[in-house]
Order: sequence, then C-alpha cells, then structure tokens
Amino acid sequence: LRLDAKAEDGFVCVEMTDTRHHMSVKDLSAMFVPGESDAVELEFLVAKEIIRMHEEYMNCRGCRMEIRDGEDGTVLLFTLPLYR
Repeated sequence: LRLDAKAEDGFVCVEMTDTRHHMSVKDLSAMFVPGESDAVELEFLVAKEIIRMHEEYMNCRGCRMEIRDGEDGTVLLFTLPLYR
C-alpha cells in the first residue's frame, strides 16, 4: 500500500495505491454501489458518505472521490478542504 498526499487549490488530495491488486472495469464501475460488486466494502461506502457530507453540508464544493486501475495497482483518490 502506498499513500501520497499534497495540497492543491485549497484542498488536500490523498491518493492510496493498493499495489497488490488490480480491479476489473466492472468492479471499478460498481465500487460505490451497495450490492453491485463483490469488491464493495463498508469502508469505501463510509468514505464516499464523508466526501458527500463535506460537499453538501459544509458547502465545500470540489470535494471528490474516485477509484481507478493504475499502473501499480488499484488507486483510490479523494480530496477534502484544507482548513487554516
């Protein structure tokens, strides 16, 4: 597992790469939909909800979460607002 983080345009961008696994396109597209993929785990659904709460309730437009198959494995990326 590799973890990278950087500040970018008022947000912290966190990227986690699981170098042990590559996911199929089918599993990636269904990752955050309960019951759509065997790969979906509670942690991903909770993380998606945290991002949504920042977006909607804290009025922090620009928060996002994505998952993709990268060169070195499955990559999960999310952004949250930087508070000063």
